[in-house]
Amino acid sequence: MNIIKGFEGFYIADRNYDGFISSLPPTNTEMEIIGYSEGNDFPIYGVKYGDVTGKNVLFLVSSLHSSTEWSTAWSCRNFLEILSNPNSHPDQKKYIDLINNYYDGIYWIPIGNPWGYNNNSRLNKNGVDINRDFADPNPQSETQVIKTIVNQIKPSVLFDVHEKISPSLALASIDEGEDIDNTYRHKTQRAIEISTMLLNRQAQHWGTLGGAGAGELRRWAGTVPKNKDNEQIESGIIEIGDSNTSGSVENKMITWRTKQGINALFSITLAFNPLFERNTIMVNKGG
Repeated sequence: MNIIKGFEGFYIADRNYDGFISSLPPTNTEMEIIGYSEGNDFPIYGVKYGDVTGKNVLFLVSSLHSSTEWSTAWSCRNFLEILSNPNSHPDQKKYIDLINNYYDGIYWIPIGNPWGYNNNSRLNKNGVDINRDFADPNPQSETQVIKTIVNQIKPSVLFDVHEKISPSLALASIDEGEDIDNTYRHKTQRAIEISTMLLNRQAQHWGTLGGAGAGELRRWAGTVPKNKDNEQIESGIIEIGDSNTSGSVENKMITWRTKQGINALFSITLAFNPLFERNTIMVNKGG
């Protein structure tokens, strides 16, 4: 019987923009400037893990709504550190190896809205919500940078990582009602099941299993650009919940958020991985 244990939280070293950028890149990754925010105030970085020119590439975007989403960037960063150091995680090594063996590479945009991150704002310098801007024919600079690199990388899977104000982690694909995501929705449902077991707390569908608006990144990514086989990108969202204990001190809340984020990313990369489906597994929470 194979057992997967979840990961515990990783403390976030710095909520400051410069402090976070100074922590990059993670081990065994490369970082590049892919564009600039409105007014050229801040560079927008991309981080490459593995071979992002390959067929099976996971694309992650974090901190589009920056004022409330500082732990999303740290969760992604710590997840890439885990993938780079499987021997440091013996309880999960078998499944980390499955992830590394299936995905040719991972491309990550750590802070999609750097002005908002630095200025404690959900919006960008022009007062625009970047995650409602992807259907605009004249998009903001941040939006265009993300569109350009997604079209260049042509990932097989894309997940947008956010936070929400309620305790439970939530995952979703695009939209149940329109059947846009009917070919891969079951993978997101599988990730919800895995996350629930890893965290020993019920993970949820976000909205009605999606409900993404026309301007959201996940809807644009799942309907407009194509992967390297010229097929639909499997697109979705991760919503990291708040503290699991009322009245928690900030450090506990940080640990809970990063624990949710890391285990959600672990669940997504397994559920969207055909190598994982070939393994009979039982899932246990970590710690």
